[in-house]
Amino acid sequence: MRKRETLGNKKAIGYIRVSSLEQVRDGESLERQREQITSFAKFKGYDLEIISDEGVSGYKGNRKGFQELVSRCRLKVVDVVIVYDLSRLSRSTRGTLAFIEDEIEANRIEFISLKNDIDTSTPMGKAFLTFISLFNQLYRDEISFKTKLALQHKKEKGEFTGGKVPYGYNLLSDGTLESNPVELEAIEYILSLYESGVSYRSIAKRLTLEKIPTKTGGNRWHHDVISKIIAKWHN
Repeated sequence: MRKRETLGNKKAIGYIRVSSLEQVRDGESLERQREQITSFAKFKGYDLEIISDEGVSGYKGNRKGFQELVSRCRLKVVDVVIVYDLSRLSRSTRGTLAFIEDEIEANRIEFISLKNDIDTSTPMGKAFLTFISLFNQLYRDEISFKTKLALQHKKEKGEFTGGKVPYGYNLLSDGTLESNPVELEAIEYILSLYESGVSYRSIAKRLTLEKIPTKTGGNRWHHDVISKIIAKWHN
């Protein structure tokens, strides 16, 4: 669903999403988000287009509206991206920050989150972008460091370091591993469900229903795979 309104010069896209009935009850319905973003854009004099996703899944790989938003950012046909709340972008902090760094900052797009009072056209907003870049670099370095330590430990013990590439990583041509952002977001989703008390089998069923891709590219998950991921990543 989209709504186009002519409100001024700067091209703005408002992204809205509802992922559950609870969010509707908490006052974050699509219409509420649309009203808040439209009102703000009108005040600022933006030429606004609304892109929306409606459904139970917050996994960004399954959201057509979100993928369209990413495409517009990469094509550099938008000046400002507006959301009602950062949580509308992704269920994970990592996913949200990665989007802002990789799509917003990289393409010199202004970003506004109304509920979180973030506006990157302001000095404080620019400082927020700097923080995001530092945070994401730290995250990538930590993943890389942990991977190297694990492989070195296996080598010292004389263990075989080949075999299947673990979920959350890609195998590079030089034989080393690098983090896979899409799979890492899925891992954060799995961990959030587990910490909420959801069983391995129920997590597997939910990921299968939401068509979140497995390591082999399919979408049928097994509870044994879920248990291994949790054992590896849950602290």
